[in-house]
Amino acid sequence: MLDLACGTGLNFALLEPAIGPTGAIVGTDYSSGMLARAAHRVAQHGWSNVRLLQADARTLTTEQIALPHGRLHRVLCTLGLSVMPEWESVFQRTFEMLEPGGRYAAKDLYIDQGVGY
Repeated sequence: MLDLACGTGLNFALLEPAIGPTGAIVGTDYSSGMLARAAHRVAQHGWSNVRLLQADARTLTTEQIALPHGRLHRVLCTLGLSVMPEWESVFQRTFEMLEPGGRYAAKDLYIDQGVGY
């Protein structure tokens, strides 16, 4: 499973039971500071099946993720796409990494700066 723009790793606790002891989570983020906090969280919980990768999502490849079968089963992106430059191409790139029947879940928000409240 790919947790794209994983930040501090808050999703990992929810993902762990879902992937089981034989599954793996690859958490990627552009920010080394966020990944340092995620690494601390992983160490605190003793999760041996979580790997962290500092990467620019715009150029992320399956080789960087080091997928055993070359494709992802799942992709999760929580509040990450809206802060990425070229988010549409990031979505397309990571969507294409899915195996047939794989699932992609994204939760985000967009605030139109042109609307006056």
